Amino acid sequence: MSAETATNPTSVPKPKQPKGILKKTTPTPWNQGCICHLSDAQVVQYLEKCKSALWSKDGLVIVKENLSIRGADVFDSRDSTVLREDRKFLSLFQQAGLRLVKAEFQRGLPATFLPVKMYALAQREED
Repeated sequence: MSAETATNPTSVPKPKQPKGILKKTTPTPWNQGCICHLSDAQVVQYLEKCKSALWSKDGLVIVKENLSIRGADVFDSRDSTVLREDRKFLSLFQQAGLRLVKAEFQRGLPATFLPVKMYALAQREED
């Protein structure tokens, strides 16, 4: 643990690429059904940390979440989650310095389920 990490617990050192790993291999932070438990500000902060964990500009951050179908974000006080609209996710990704590479709805779910969307995100070119 570095002195900076010991004095600042929010400072997380960037992982070093293990020896013997091909240069094109990068970690892929996969976030499924967890971002809904964070506030908008926490989502941006968390995604910034995911982005900083990437070893190269080719790395991806994956987000897979339920979407709101009510035309607005919806807070559920029973389980303290937030269902967000697609446009809110896109705004949060942009605020975190990420760009959308690909997005896709999960197919094959029962009609009674909320839509589930997967986002593949990369660092913005200017970052």
